[in-house]
Amino acid sequence: MIIKFNFVYTDHSSNEKIYGTLKITQLEGVMTPIYDVIINSENEVVDTTVVFNFALQQYVESRVFELFSQSRNLDLFYTKEDYKDIIGREVPSFVVDRVLENMTSLIADVEVRQAS
Repeated sequence: MIIKFNFVYTDHSSNEKIYGTLKITQLEGVMTPIYDVIINSENEVVDTTVVFNFALQQYVESRVFELFSQSRNLDLFYTKEDYKDIIGREVPSFVVDRVLENMTSLIADVEVRQAS
């Protein structure tokens, strides 16, 4: 299975927008996916690690939203562990943990603001 995720990253040091595609290839019988980032940038000096981490984070956030929307339509409720189990097959679990923690903190902050 091949997953392609398009993203836009803004390099704050140069204000350049970097367009790219995160490609996740899952081979049958192999536990760890193969990751590839294709970057379309005129700048020859791009920190690919930063761009890769950004793309992974954006992908996980997108998948969480997709699963959340899907679960609401089916009257299901996913726990944090469910999200980790589903998305953890596509990206490293520590990335899923970090994104879910950030999203949980954001949701709690919004709820506090709405209550006050």
